[in-house]
Amino acid sequence: MKLPRSRHALSHRAIDRGTAAAFAFFGDPRAATFAWHRHRKHQLMTVTHGLAYVQTATGIVTLTPWCGLLLPAGVRHETRVEADCRYRSVFFDPAATGSPAPRRSPSPPTGSSRP
Repeated sequence: MKLPRSRHALSHRAIDRGTAAAFAFFGDPRAATFAWHRHRKHQLMTVTHGLAYVQTATGIVTLTPWCGLLLPAGVRHETRVEADCRYRSVFFDPAATGSPAPRRSPSPPTGSSRP
């Protein structure tokens, strides 16, 4: 089943334009797919209820309650959240953390399977 693309007010472009060294985002429980994108900030995503799936060029990670995933700045990913999923993301400016500048990750695999 194909889920609708997110029409969320906080786009990945808005995340990248933010000037705060770090900020949090809380996702509402509703099924959605966030199409392939990347951020200039590091992203730490956790799930408090339900399931989320994050796909990168190297594979798919299933996030279950109270598990987290750190996506370094520049890593292309697609995120799918189930209808009852509650998730949180914290975004960190690489410069504020002493991390190297964002790197470009490989393109996603073509014809890749979805969870």
